[in-house]
Amino acid sequence: MTDGDSRGAAERPPLNDTQRRIVDAALEADAGLFVQASVPGSGKTYASGRLCAEFLLRRAAAGVDRPAAGLAVVAFNRDAAAKLQPEVTDWLRQLVADGTTPAARRVADRTHDVSRLVGGFRRSETVGTVDALLARVFRDIASELGFDDPTVDSDHAVDRLHGDAFEAVCADTDLVAEIERLDEAYPSDDDSDEASLAGDRVANILRTVTETARDHGWTPAEVRERLHESRQAFYPDGPPSSLADVADDARQFAGDGAGVSTTEKWGGEEIVAADRALHDAWAARIDDLVAVYRSYVAAYDRLCRERGIVSHADCAHWIGRYFGDLACPHRCADDAVPHSVVARRRNRLRDRWQSRIDLLVIDEAQDISTVQHDALARLVTDDTRVVLYGDPFQSIYTWRDARPSSFADAITDGVYFGREWNTHVVETAQTTYRQRPALTDTVDAVFGPALDDPGRGDAPSLDVDYASLSPDRDAVADPRLHLATYRPSRADDDEHRAEVLAEYLRGALEENVFDDGNGDGPTDTGGSRQPPIRVLFRKGSSMDAVHGALTDRGLTVGSAVPVFDQPLAQTVVS
Repeated sequence: MTDGDSRGAAERPPLNDTQRRIVDAALEADAGLFVQASVPGSGKTYASGRLCAEFLLRRAAAGVDRPAAGLAVVAFNRDAAAKLQPEVTDWLRQLVADGTTPAARRVADRTHDVSRLVGGFRRSETVGTVDALLARVFRDIASELGFDDPTVDSDHAVDRLHGDAFEAVCADTDLVAEIERLDEAYPSDDDSDEASLAGDRVANILRTVTETARDHGWTPAEVRERLHESRQAFYPDGPPSSLADVADDARQFAGDGAGVSTTEKWGGEEIVAADRALHDAWAARIDDLVAVYRSYVAAYDRLCRERGIVSHADCAHWIGRYFGDLACPHRCADDAVPHSVVARRRNRLRDRWQSRIDLLVIDEAQDISTVQHDALARLVTDDTRVVLYGDPFQSIYTWRDARPSSFADAITDGVYFGREWNTHVVETAQTTYRQRPALTDTVDAVFGPALDDPGRGDAPSLDVDYASLSPDRDAVADPRLHLATYRPSRADDDEHRAEVLAEYLRGALEENVFDDGNGDGPTDTGGSRQPPIRVLFRKGSSMDAVHGALTDRGLTVGSAVPVFDQPLAQTVVS
Protein backbone atom coordinates (compact mmCIF):
# COMPACT_ATOMS: atom_id res chain seq x y z
CA MET A 1 0.00 0.00 0.00
CA THR A 2 1.60 3.29 -1.07
CA ASP A 3 0.47 6.77 -2.04
CA GLY A 4 -0.98 6.35 -5.50
CA ASP A 5 -1.37 2.58 -5.14
CA SER A 6 -2.21 1.28 -8.64
CA ARG A 7 -3.55 -2.17 -7.85
CA GLY A 8 -6.95 -3.20 -9.13
CA ALA A 9 -10.01 -2.76 -6.93
CA ALA A 10 -10.29 -6.49 -6.14
CA GLU A 11 -6.86 -6.47 -4.45
CA ARG A 12 -7.31 -3.43 -2.23
CA PRO A 13 -6.58 -4.24 1.43
CA PRO A 14 -8.54 -2.57 4.24
CA LEU A 15 -7.36 0.60 5.94
CA ASN A 16 -5.17 0.30 8.99
CA ASP A 17 -6.49 1.44 12.38
CA THR A 18 -5.06 4.97 12.13
CA GLN A 19 -6.48 5.56 8.67
CA ARG A 20 -9.83 4.08 9.69
CA ARG A 21 -10.21 6.35 12.72
CA ILE A 22 -9.82 9.52 10.66
CA VAL A 23 -12.25 8.27 7.99
CA ASP A 24 -14.87 7.28 10.56
CA ALA A 25 -14.54 10.53 12.51
CA ALA A 26 -14.96 12.66 9.39
CA LEU A 27 -17.94 10.66 8.10
CA GLU A 28 -19.79 10.63 11.41
CA ALA A 29 -19.30 14.29 12.31
CA ASP A 30 -21.48 17.15 11.11
CA ALA A 31 -18.51 19.54 10.95
CA GLY A 32 -14.92 19.82 12.16
CA LEU A 33 -11.22 19.59 11.40
CA PHE A 34 -9.68 16.14 10.91
CA VAL A 35 -5.93 15.76 10.43
CA GLN A 36 -3.81 12.75 9.53
CA ALA A 37 -0.13 13.58 9.97
CA SER A 38 1.59 10.92 7.88
CA VAL A 39 5.12 9.74 7.32
CA PRO A 40 6.26 9.13 3.72
CA GLY A 41 4.66 6.08 2.14
CA SER A 42 1.89 5.78 4.72
CA GLY A 43 -0.91 5.62 2.15
CA LYS A 44 -2.31 9.16 2.43
CA THR A 45 -3.88 9.12 -1.02
CA TYR A 46 -5.06 5.55 -0.53
CA ALA A 47 -6.89 6.51 2.69
CA SER A 48 -8.29 9.78 1.33
CA GLY A 49 -9.66 7.86 -1.66
CA ARG A 50 -11.55 5.54 0.71
CA LEU A 51 -12.93 8.52 2.64
CA CYS A 52 -14.21 10.22 -0.52
CA ALA A 53 -15.73 6.98 -1.84
CA GLU A 54 -17.62 6.33 1.39
CA PHE A 55 -18.82 9.94 1.47
CA LEU A 56 -20.19 9.64 -2.06
CA LEU A 57 -21.86 6.30 -1.32
CA ARG A 58 -23.58 7.69 1.78
CA ARG A 59 -24.98 10.62 -0.17
CA ALA A 60 -26.11 8.37 -3.01
CA ALA A 61 -27.79 5.95 -0.59
CA ALA A 62 -29.59 8.90 1.03
CA GLY A 63 -31.08 9.84 -2.34
CA VAL A 64 -28.94 12.92 -3.04
CA ASP A 65 -29.31 13.59 -6.77
CA ARG A 66 -25.72 14.77 -7.34
CA PRO A 67 -23.53 13.24 -4.58
CA ALA A 68 -20.26 14.65 -5.93
CA ALA A 69 -21.62 18.20 -5.67
CA GLY A 70 -20.88 18.22 -1.93
CA LEU A 71 -17.27 17.06 -2.22
CA ALA A 72 -14.10 19.04 -2.91
CA VAL A 73 -10.88 17.02 -2.94
CA VAL A 74 -7.66 18.75 -3.94
CA ALA A 75 -3.91 18.29 -3.92
CA PHE A 76 -1.12 20.82 -4.25
CA ASN A 77 0.45 19.60 -7.50
CA ARG A 78 -0.72 17.83 -10.66
CA ASP A 79 1.04 14.53 -9.92
CA ALA A 80 -0.69 14.17 -6.56
CA ALA A 81 -4.03 15.29 -8.00
CA ALA A 82 -3.77 12.75 -10.83
CA LYS A 83 -3.61 9.93 -8.26
CA LEU A 84 -6.76 11.03 -6.44
CA GLN A 85 -9.33 10.23 -9.12
CA PRO A 86 -8.39 6.57 -9.73
CA GLU A 87 -8.13 5.96 -5.98
CA VAL A 88 -11.69 7.17 -5.42
CA THR A 89 -13.19 5.35 -8.41
CA ASP A 90 -11.40 2.08 -7.55
CA TRP A 91 -12.68 2.32 -3.99
CA LEU A 92 -16.23 3.00 -5.22
CA ARG A 93 -16.24 -0.15 -7.34
CA GLN A 94 -14.59 -2.22 -4.61
CA LEU A 95 -16.99 -1.18 -1.85
CA VAL A 96 -20.08 -1.73 -3.99
CA ALA A 97 -18.85 -5.08 -5.33
CA ASP A 98 -18.14 -6.35 -1.81
CA GLY A 99 -21.10 -4.68 -0.12
CA THR A 100 -18.67 -3.49 2.52
CA THR A 101 -20.89 -0.83 4.11
CA PRO A 102 -24.66 -0.37 4.43
CA ALA A 103 -24.52 2.53 1.98
CA ALA A 104 -22.56 0.41 -0.51
CA ARG A 105 -25.14 -2.38 -0.25
CA ARG A 106 -27.99 0.04 -0.91
CA VAL A 107 -26.23 1.43 -3.97
CA ALA A 108 -25.41 -2.12 -5.14
CA ASP A 109 -29.14 -2.79 -5.37
CA ARG A 110 -29.37 -0.02 -7.95
CA THR A 111 -26.57 -0.99 -10.33
CA HIS A 112 -26.87 2.13 -12.47
CA ASP A 113 -25.91 4.24 -9.46
CA VAL A 114 -22.30 3.03 -9.50
CA SER A 115 -21.60 4.26 -13.01
CA ARG A 116 -23.46 7.50 -12.23
CA LEU A 117 -21.36 8.00 -9.13
CA VAL A 118 -18.10 7.39 -10.97
CA GLY A 119 -19.11 9.62 -13.87
CA GLY A 120 -20.31 12.41 -11.62
CA PHE A 121 -17.11 12.34 -9.61
CA ARG A 122 -14.93 12.39 -12.73
CA ARG A 123 -16.81 15.39 -14.11
CA SER A 124 -16.67 17.32 -10.86
CA GLU A 125 -15.15 20.81 -11.03
CA THR A 126 -14.06 20.57 -7.41
CA VAL A 127 -11.64 17.65 -7.84
CA GLY A 128 -8.03 18.30 -8.87
CA THR A 129 -5.30 20.73 -7.90
CA VAL A 130 -5.79 23.63 -5.52
CA ASP A 131 -4.92 25.99 -8.36
CA ALA A 132 -7.57 24.43 -10.62
CA LEU A 133 -10.30 24.77 -7.98
CA LEU A 134 -9.38 28.39 -7.27
CA ALA A 135 -9.26 29.18 -10.99
CA ARG A 136 -12.83 27.85 -11.27
CA VAL A 137 -13.97 30.03 -8.37
CA PHE A 138 -12.20 33.04 -9.85
CA ARG A 139 -14.01 32.65 -13.16
CA ASP A 140 -17.28 32.87 -11.23
CA ILE A 141 -16.36 36.21 -9.70
CA ALA A 142 -14.16 37.61 -12.48
CA SER A 143 -16.88 39.74 -14.06
CA GLU A 144 -17.59 41.34 -10.69
CA LEU A 145 -13.94 42.39 -10.54
CA GLY A 146 -13.84 43.88 -14.03
CA PHE A 147 -12.42 40.90 -15.94
CA ASP A 148 -13.98 39.65 -19.17
CA ASP A 149 -13.46 35.92 -19.81
CA PRO A 150 -9.92 35.83 -18.34
CA THR A 151 -7.25 33.28 -19.21
CA VAL A 152 -5.44 31.77 -16.24
CA ASP A 153 -1.68 31.24 -16.10
CA SER A 154 -0.32 31.92 -19.54
CA ASP A 155 3.35 32.19 -18.51
CA HIS A 156 4.55 34.14 -21.54
CA ALA A 157 1.61 36.52 -21.33
CA VAL A 158 2.19 37.13 -17.61
CA ASP A 159 5.86 37.88 -18.38
CA ARG A 160 4.70 40.50 -20.87
CA LEU A 161 2.32 41.98 -18.32
CA HIS A 162 5.14 42.55 -15.86
CA GLY A 163 7.36 44.05 -18.54
CA ASP A 164 4.64 46.44 -19.67
CA ALA A 165 3.78 47.35 -16.07
CA PHE A 166 7.40 48.41 -15.57
CA GLU A 167 7.30 50.52 -18.73
CA ALA A 168 4.15 52.17 -17.43
CA VAL A 169 5.78 53.25 -14.15
CA CYS A 170 8.87 54.44 -16.00
CA ALA A 171 6.57 56.71 -18.02
CA ASP A 172 5.09 58.21 -14.84
CA THR A 173 6.73 61.63 -14.48
CA ASP A 174 5.93 61.68 -10.76
CA LEU A 175 8.24 58.70 -10.17
CA VAL A 176 11.28 59.72 -12.21
CA ALA A 177 13.41 60.61 -9.19
CA GLU A 178 12.52 57.44 -7.27
CA ILE A 179 13.29 55.19 -10.24
CA GLU A 180 16.60 56.95 -10.90
CA ARG A 181 17.66 56.47 -7.28
CA LEU A 182 16.67 52.79 -7.35
CA ASP A 183 18.50 52.26 -10.63
CA GLU A 184 21.63 53.83 -9.13
CA ALA A 185 21.36 51.67 -6.01
CA TYR A 186 20.65 48.46 -7.98
CA PRO A 187 22.31 48.93 -11.39
CA SER A 188 21.45 46.61 -14.25
CA ASP A 189 23.90 43.94 -15.35
CA ASP A 190 23.05 42.77 -18.85
CA ASP A 191 25.31 39.73 -18.44
CA SER A 192 23.57 38.61 -15.25
CA ASP A 193 20.93 35.88 -15.19
CA GLU A 194 19.16 37.99 -12.59
CA ALA A 195 18.42 40.74 -15.06
CA SER A 196 14.71 40.98 -15.82
CA LEU A 197 13.10 40.63 -19.23
CA ALA A 198 12.98 44.40 -19.40
CA GLY A 199 16.76 44.40 -19.02
CA ASP A 200 16.59 46.27 -15.73
CA ARG A 201 17.26 44.87 -12.26
CA VAL A 202 14.74 47.32 -10.80
CA ALA A 203 12.05 45.70 -12.97
CA ASN A 204 13.04 42.31 -11.60
CA ILE A 205 12.87 43.62 -8.02
CA LEU A 206 9.41 45.09 -8.58
CA ARG A 207 8.11 41.84 -10.03
CA THR A 208 9.56 39.87 -7.10
CA VAL A 209 7.98 42.24 -4.60
CA THR A 210 4.62 42.03 -6.38
CA GLU A 211 4.61 38.23 -6.47
CA THR A 212 5.86 37.90 -2.89
CA ALA A 213 3.28 40.37 -1.59
CA ARG A 214 0.55 38.55 -3.49
CA ASP A 215 1.67 35.19 -2.11
CA HIS A 216 1.53 36.53 1.46
CA GLY A 217 -1.50 38.78 1.08
CA TRP A 218 0.49 41.91 2.00
CA THR A 219 -0.69 45.47 1.35
CA PRO A 220 1.87 48.09 0.22
CA ALA A 221 2.03 49.33 3.82
CA GLU A 222 2.81 45.80 5.01
CA VAL A 223 5.47 45.43 2.28
CA ARG A 224 7.12 48.58 3.60
CA GLU A 225 6.94 47.28 7.17
CA ARG A 226 8.50 43.92 6.20
CA LEU A 227 11.36 45.57 4.30
CA HIS A 228 12.18 47.85 7.20
CA GLU A 229 12.10 44.85 9.55
CA SER A 230 14.72 43.19 7.34
CA ARG A 231 16.90 46.28 7.50
CA GLN A 232 16.53 46.53 11.26
CA ALA A 233 17.57 42.89 11.60
CA PHE A 234 20.94 43.87 10.11
CA TYR A 235 21.22 46.82 12.48
CA PRO A 236 19.48 45.65 15.70
CA ASP A 237 21.07 48.46 17.74
CA GLY A 238 20.59 51.17 15.14
CA PRO A 239 23.27 52.80 13.00
CA PRO A 240 26.86 52.03 14.05
CA SER A 241 28.78 54.62 16.03
CA SER A 242 32.07 52.73 16.28
CA LEU A 243 34.13 50.06 14.57
CA ALA A 244 33.06 47.64 17.33
CA ASP A 245 29.41 48.22 16.35
CA VAL A 246 30.20 47.32 12.75
CA ALA A 247 31.94 44.14 13.90
CA ASP A 248 29.01 43.20 16.18
CA ASP A 249 26.56 43.56 13.28
CA ALA A 250 28.80 41.43 11.06
CA ARG A 251 29.02 38.64 13.64
CA GLN A 252 25.25 38.11 13.48
CA PHE A 253 25.67 36.64 10.03
CA ALA A 254 29.31 35.64 9.72
CA GLY A 255 29.75 34.01 13.14
CA ASP A 256 31.75 34.84 16.22
CA GLY A 257 35.01 34.77 14.33
CA ALA A 258 34.06 37.71 12.11
CA GLY A 259 35.93 40.96 12.46
CA VAL A 260 36.61 44.24 10.70
CA SER A 261 40.09 45.16 9.48
CA THR A 262 41.23 48.63 8.53
CA THR A 263 43.43 49.42 5.54
CA GLU A 264 45.42 52.43 4.43
CA LYS A 265 42.43 53.61 2.40
CA TRP A 266 39.72 52.52 4.82
CA GLY A 267 40.41 53.56 8.38
CA GLY A 268 38.05 53.04 11.28
CA GLU A 269 36.24 56.36 10.85
CA GLU A 270 35.79 55.80 7.12
CA ILE A 271 34.34 52.31 7.65
CA VAL A 272 31.88 53.52 10.30
CA ALA A 273 30.83 56.48 8.14
CA ALA A 274 30.27 54.21 5.12
CA ASP A 275 28.19 51.78 7.16
CA ARG A 276 26.09 54.62 8.62
CA ALA A 277 25.53 55.94 5.10
CA LEU A 278 24.41 52.45 4.01
CA HIS A 279 22.03 52.28 6.99
CA ASP A 280 20.39 55.57 6.03
CA ALA A 281 20.40 54.98 2.26
CA TRP A 282 18.81 51.57 2.72
CA ALA A 283 15.86 53.15 4.54
CA ALA A 284 15.46 55.80 1.84
CA ARG A 285 15.55 53.23 -0.98
CA ILE A 286 12.88 51.14 0.78
CA ASP A 287 10.59 54.17 0.73
CA ASP A 288 11.43 54.77 -2.94
CA LEU A 289 10.72 51.14 -3.78
CA VAL A 290 7.34 51.10 -2.04
CA ALA A 291 6.31 54.33 -3.77
CA VAL A 292 7.13 52.81 -7.17
CA TYR A 293 5.60 49.47 -6.17
CA ARG A 294 2.22 51.10 -5.47
CA SER A 295 2.13 52.42 -9.02
CA TYR A 296 3.57 49.19 -10.46
CA VAL A 297 0.98 46.87 -8.91
CA ALA A 298 -1.83 49.23 -9.98
CA ALA A 299 -0.51 49.15 -13.56
CA TYR A 300 -0.16 45.36 -13.43
CA ASP A 301 -3.75 44.87 -12.25
CA ARG A 302 -5.05 47.31 -14.87
CA LEU A 303 -3.22 45.44 -17.64
CA CYS A 304 -4.52 42.10 -16.31
CA ARG A 305 -8.08 43.38 -16.71
CA GLU A 306 -7.48 44.94 -20.10
CA ARG A 307 -5.89 41.78 -21.54
CA GLY A 308 -7.88 39.21 -19.58
CA ILE A 309 -4.81 37.41 -18.20
CA VAL A 310 -4.04 36.35 -14.62
CA SER A 311 -1.66 33.98 -12.88
CA HIS A 312 -2.79 31.30 -10.43
CA ALA A 313 -1.51 33.45 -7.57
CA ASP A 314 -3.64 36.31 -8.90
CA CYS A 315 -6.72 34.05 -8.79
CA ALA A 316 -6.14 33.19 -5.13
CA HIS A 317 -5.39 36.84 -4.33
CA TRP A 318 -8.62 38.12 -5.87
CA ILE A 319 -10.76 35.41 -4.23
CA GLY A 320 -9.39 36.33 -0.82
CA ARG A 321 -9.87 40.04 -1.42
CA TYR A 322 -13.30 39.87 -3.05
CA PHE A 323 -14.88 37.71 -0.37
CA GLY A 324 -12.91 39.08 2.57
CA ASP A 325 -12.40 42.80 1.90
CA LEU A 326 -15.48 44.98 1.42
CA ALA A 327 -13.23 47.71 0.01
CA CYS A 328 -12.07 45.43 -2.82
CA PRO A 329 -12.44 47.17 -6.23
CA HIS A 330 -15.72 46.17 -7.90
CA ARG A 331 -16.91 46.67 -11.47
CA CYS A 332 -20.03 48.46 -10.19
CA ALA A 333 -18.50 50.26 -7.21
CA ASP A 334 -19.74 53.76 -8.04
CA ASP A 335 -22.49 56.10 -6.96
CA ALA A 336 -24.92 54.69 -9.54
CA VAL A 337 -24.99 51.26 -7.84
CA PRO A 338 -25.87 51.18 -4.13
CA HIS A 339 -23.40 49.44 -1.85
CA SER A 340 -26.17 47.12 -0.70
CA VAL A 341 -26.55 45.77 -4.23
CA VAL A 342 -22.81 45.06 -4.50
CA ALA A 343 -22.85 43.38 -1.08
CA ARG A 344 -25.80 41.15 -2.03
CA ARG A 345 -23.99 39.98 -5.17
CA ARG A 346 -20.87 39.26 -3.17
CA ASN A 347 -22.78 37.31 -0.53
CA ARG A 348 -24.71 35.33 -3.14
CA LEU A 349 -21.54 34.21 -4.91
CA ARG A 350 -19.86 33.30 -1.61
CA ASP A 351 -22.91 31.34 -0.43
CA ARG A 352 -23.07 29.50 -3.75
CA TRP A 353 -19.58 28.09 -3.26
CA GLN A 354 -19.88 27.46 0.46
CA SER A 355 -23.07 25.48 -0.09
CA ARG A 356 -21.28 23.29 -2.65
CA ILE A 357 -18.64 22.06 -0.20
CA ASP A 358 -19.80 19.82 2.63
CA LEU A 359 -16.49 17.88 2.76
CA LEU A 360 -13.15 19.43 1.78
CA VAL A 361 -10.21 17.00 1.56
CA ILE A 362 -6.70 18.40 1.06
CA ASP A 363 -3.84 16.06 0.21
CA GLU A 364 -0.25 17.20 0.93
CA ALA A 365 -1.68 20.04 3.02
CA GLN A 366 1.78 21.08 4.21
CA ASP A 367 2.44 22.55 0.74
CA ILE A 368 -0.53 24.93 0.69
CA SER A 369 0.67 28.53 0.40
CA THR A 370 -0.56 31.49 2.44
CA VAL A 371 -2.58 33.00 -0.40
CA GLN A 372 -4.12 29.60 -1.27
CA HIS A 373 -4.97 28.97 2.38
CA ASP A 374 -6.66 32.36 2.68
CA ALA A 375 -8.63 31.88 -0.55
CA LEU A 376 -9.83 28.39 0.44
CA ALA A 377 -10.86 29.78 3.83
CA ARG A 378 -13.52 31.86 2.05
CA LEU A 379 -15.14 28.70 0.67
CA VAL A 380 -15.81 26.95 3.98
CA THR A 381 -18.03 27.66 6.98
CA ASP A 382 -18.16 26.44 10.56
CA ASP A 383 -20.44 23.65 9.26
CA THR A 384 -17.88 22.26 6.80
CA ARG A 385 -15.89 19.08 7.35
CA VAL A 386 -12.22 19.75 6.55
CA VAL A 387 -9.83 16.78 6.28
CA LEU A 388 -6.09 17.37 5.95
CA TYR A 389 -3.53 14.76 4.95
CA GLY A 390 0.14 15.66 5.03
CA ASP A 391 3.49 15.76 6.78
CA PRO A 392 5.00 19.05 8.05
CA PHE A 393 8.47 17.56 7.46
CA GLN A 394 7.82 16.86 3.75
CA SER A 395 7.25 20.43 2.61
CA ILE A 396 9.32 20.89 -0.57
CA TYR A 397 7.52 23.94 -2.00
CA THR A 398 8.70 26.68 0.34
CA TRP A 399 10.04 28.40 -2.79
CA ARG A 400 6.36 28.76 -3.73
CA ASP A 401 5.51 30.06 -0.28
CA ALA A 402 4.36 26.72 1.16
CA ARG A 403 3.55 27.24 4.83
CA PRO A 404 3.91 23.99 6.81
CA SER A 405 3.37 26.06 9.96
CA SER A 406 -0.34 26.34 9.07
CA PHE A 407 -0.56 22.55 8.88
CA ALA A 408 1.34 22.29 12.16
CA ASP A 409 -1.18 24.66 13.79
CA ALA A 410 -3.97 22.40 12.56
CA ILE A 411 -2.27 19.45 14.27
CA THR A 412 -1.41 21.06 17.60
CA ASP A 413 -4.11 23.72 18.11
CA GLY A 414 -7.03 22.77 15.88
CA VAL A 415 -6.70 26.10 14.09
CA TYR A 416 -7.05 26.22 10.31
CA PHE A 417 -8.68 28.58 7.82
CA GLY A 418 -8.64 31.30 10.46
CA ARG A 419 -10.95 29.50 12.88
CA GLU A 420 -10.59 27.25 15.90
CA TRP A 421 -12.65 24.14 15.19
CA ASN A 422 -14.87 22.75 17.93
CA THR A 423 -14.42 19.22 16.59
CA HIS A 424 -10.71 18.47 16.17
CA VAL A 425 -9.39 14.95 15.53
CA VAL A 426 -5.70 14.19 14.91
CA GLU A 427 -4.04 10.88 14.05
CA THR A 428 -0.38 10.21 13.28
CA ALA A 429 0.32 7.52 10.69
CA GLN A 430 3.83 6.18 11.27
CA THR A 431 3.57 2.96 9.24
CA THR A 432 5.20 3.24 5.83
CA TYR A 433 4.33 0.74 3.10
CA ARG A 434 7.06 2.00 0.80
CA GLN A 435 10.36 1.17 2.54
CA ARG A 436 12.09 -1.73 4.23
CA PRO A 437 13.71 -1.55 7.70
CA ALA A 438 17.23 -0.76 6.48
CA LEU A 439 15.99 2.29 4.62
CA THR A 440 13.65 3.52 7.35
CA ASP A 441 16.50 3.24 9.87
CA THR A 442 18.69 5.31 7.56
CA VAL A 443 15.99 7.94 7.04
CA ASP A 444 15.43 8.24 10.80
CA ALA A 445 19.18 8.46 11.46
CA VAL A 446 19.64 11.28 8.92
CA PHE A 447 16.43 13.25 9.14
CA GLY A 448 15.60 12.91 12.83
CA PRO A 449 18.59 14.97 14.03
CA ALA A 450 18.55 17.22 10.94
CA LEU A 451 14.89 18.20 11.23
CA ASP A 452 15.18 18.79 14.98
CA ASP A 453 18.28 20.97 14.51
CA PRO A 454 17.34 24.69 14.85
CA GLY A 455 19.86 25.62 12.16
CA ARG A 456 18.60 23.09 9.60
CA GLY A 457 15.12 21.60 9.75
CA ASP A 458 14.05 23.82 12.67
CA ALA A 459 11.22 21.39 13.53
CA PRO A 460 10.81 22.92 17.01
CA SER A 461 9.49 26.10 15.36
CA LEU A 462 6.56 24.02 14.04
CA ASP A 463 5.80 22.71 17.54
CA VAL A 464 5.57 19.16 16.23
CA ASP A 465 7.80 16.17 16.88
CA TYR A 466 9.57 14.15 14.20
CA ALA A 467 7.71 10.82 13.82
CA SER A 468 10.02 7.86 13.26
CA LEU A 469 9.13 5.51 10.41
CA SER A 470 7.63 2.11 11.14
CA PRO A 471 8.06 -0.16 8.07
CA ASP A 472 5.31 -2.59 7.12
CA ARG A 473 7.58 -4.47 4.73
CA ASP A 474 9.97 -7.15 6.01
CA ALA A 475 13.74 -6.99 5.74
CA VAL A 476 15.43 -9.01 2.98
CA ALA A 477 18.80 -10.74 3.08
CA ASP A 478 20.00 -9.40 -0.27
CA PRO A 479 20.39 -5.71 -1.04
CA ARG A 480 18.22 -4.04 -3.69
CA LEU A 481 21.36 -2.70 -5.38
CA HIS A 482 22.81 -4.51 -8.39
CA LEU A 483 26.30 -3.82 -9.75
CA ALA A 484 26.87 -4.99 -13.31
CA THR A 485 30.26 -5.16 -15.08
CA TYR A 486 31.33 -6.00 -18.61
CA ARG A 487 34.54 -6.41 -20.58
CA PRO A 488 35.24 -3.36 -22.79
CA SER A 489 35.96 -3.88 -26.46
CA ARG A 490 37.68 -1.78 -29.08
CA ALA A 491 34.28 -0.42 -30.13
CA ASP A 492 33.71 0.87 -26.62
CA ASP A 493 31.75 4.07 -27.35
CA ASP A 494 28.46 5.43 -26.01
CA GLU A 495 26.37 3.40 -28.45
CA HIS A 496 28.17 0.16 -27.66
CA ARG A 497 27.87 0.62 -23.89
CA ALA A 498 24.17 1.49 -24.27
CA GLU A 499 23.56 -1.73 -26.26
CA VAL A 500 25.37 -3.82 -23.64
CA LEU A 501 23.38 -2.27 -20.80
CA ALA A 502 20.04 -2.60 -22.59
CA GLU A 503 20.67 -6.24 -23.42
CA TYR A 504 21.69 -6.97 -19.83
CA LEU A 505 18.50 -5.37 -18.46
CA ARG A 506 16.29 -7.16 -20.98
CA GLY A 507 17.76 -10.52 -20.04
CA ALA A 508 17.69 -9.78 -16.31
CA LEU A 509 14.01 -8.89 -16.49
CA GLU A 510 13.14 -12.03 -18.42
CA GLU A 511 14.99 -14.17 -15.86
CA ASN A 512 13.61 -12.30 -12.80
CA VAL A 513 17.13 -11.42 -11.65
CA PHE A 514 15.71 -8.46 -9.70
CA ASP A 515 13.03 -10.51 -7.93
CA ASP A 516 13.77 -10.81 -4.21
CA GLY A 517 11.55 -13.85 -3.77
CA ASN A 518 8.64 -11.86 -2.32
CA GLY A 519 7.06 -10.73 -5.54
CA ASP A 520 8.70 -7.31 -5.27
CA GLY A 521 10.76 -7.46 -8.45
CA PRO A 522 10.15 -4.99 -11.29
CA THR A 523 8.04 -7.56 -13.19
CA ASP A 524 6.07 -10.66 -12.37
CA THR A 525 4.33 -13.40 -14.31
CA GLY A 526 1.04 -11.54 -14.19
CA GLY A 527 2.58 -8.48 -15.80
CA SER A 528 1.42 -6.20 -12.98
CA ARG A 529 3.09 -2.87 -12.46
CA GLN A 530 6.01 -3.02 -9.99
CA PRO A 531 8.58 -0.53 -8.67
CA PRO A 532 10.84 0.84 -11.42
CA ILE A 533 14.54 0.17 -11.95
CA ARG A 534 16.80 3.18 -11.47
CA VAL A 535 20.12 3.02 -13.33
CA LEU A 536 22.97 5.30 -12.21
CA PHE A 537 25.61 6.63 -14.61
CA ARG A 538 28.79 8.48 -13.82
CA LYS A 539 28.03 11.11 -16.47
CA GLY A 540 25.09 11.99 -18.68
CA SER A 541 26.70 12.10 -22.12
CA SER A 542 25.31 8.70 -23.16
CA MET A 543 21.69 9.24 -22.09
CA ASP A 544 20.28 9.53 -25.63
CA ALA A 545 21.99 6.32 -26.71
CA VAL A 546 20.76 4.45 -23.61
CA HIS A 547 17.21 5.71 -24.10
CA GLY A 548 17.15 4.50 -27.70
CA ALA A 549 18.63 1.08 -26.89
CA LEU A 550 16.11 0.47 -24.09
CA THR A 551 13.05 1.58 -26.05
CA ASP A 552 14.16 -0.57 -28.98
CA ARG A 553 13.74 -3.55 -26.64
CA GLY A 554 10.25 -2.54 -25.58
CA LEU A 555 11.18 -1.05 -22.21
CA THR A 556 9.55 2.14 -20.90
CA VAL A 557 12.11 4.79 -20.04
CA GLY A 558 11.62 7.80 -17.78
CA SER A 559 13.48 11.10 -17.80
CA ALA A 560 17.17 11.31 -16.94
CA VAL A 561 17.61 13.24 -13.67
CA PRO A 562 20.93 14.32 -12.05
CA VAL A 563 20.98 12.52 -8.69
CA PHE A 564 22.76 15.24 -6.74
CA ASP A 565 20.41 17.93 -8.05
CA GLN A 566 17.55 16.30 -6.17
CA PRO A 567 16.33 18.11 -3.02
CA LEU A 568 16.70 14.93 -0.98
CA ALA A 569 20.35 14.45 -1.98
CA GLN A 570 21.15 18.11 -1.29
CA THR A 571 19.44 17.91 2.09
CA VAL A 572 21.43 14.83 3.10
CA VAL A 573 24.72 16.37 1.95
CA SER A 574 24.02 19.63 3.77
